[in-house]
Amino acid sequence: MSLRVVITGGHHTGTLPVIGELRKRGVKDLYWFGHKFSIEGDKNPTLEFREITALGIPFFNLKAGKFYKTGM
Repeated sequence: MSLRVVITGGHHTGTLPVIGELRKRGVKDLYWFGHKFSIEGDKNPTLEFREITALGIPFFNLKAGKFYKTGM
């Protein structure tokens, strides 16, 4: 049985070494859920999308709103 790993987006740079280690250990089924664009209507893909897809990892775009902390 092969292991399937789902990773959710965010600060992806810290996950890159983990992906490398998983691949060294033979994990082939990696999937990424994150934001392809920073804001609605943006035409430029995020760095997260570009780097993860460059690694050949399937990327599933989350279309969900974001919450931002407002000043108090």
